[in-house]
Amino acid sequence: MLDLGLARTVILCLNIMLVIRDAQMEVFRALAERNFEALAMEHLKSLFPSECAARGDDAVLESIRVGVNKARGYELATEIHLLRYLRVMFVLGDGFDEQSNWAREILTDPELSPETKSSELIYGVVSGQITPGR
Repeated sequence: MLDLGLARTVILCLNIMLVIRDAQMEVFRALAERNFEALAMEHLKSLFPSECAARGDDAVLESIRVGVNKARGYELATEIHLLRYLRVMFVLGDGFDEQSNWAREILTDPELSPETKSSELIYGVVSGQITPGR
């Protein structure tokens, strides 16, 4: 049999609105950033072990941070889009978005969705269409 006192308590709890303040949201945002950086570090180490070892963790982490900031400037914000951008960056170099005309055209095209941009970058690398300076 259902305890009505408990049921009322549960219902009352469900009607409470939580207020999350800006400072609390900043803590969550910072935690999400650190979690993504750790994920990206492991991802890049699994794909590019020699390059990551040669750079060292601090340099790889700095590249991740720079790459994420640049990618967001091109409206790439989800985990998959950011990881694709970072993969391309590790293949072509940190400044690929400025050095490769083909990559720059993709990234700055306002008609392309983030999914299309990140997919086209990966396709460009795999097909050889994107190379530094091209």
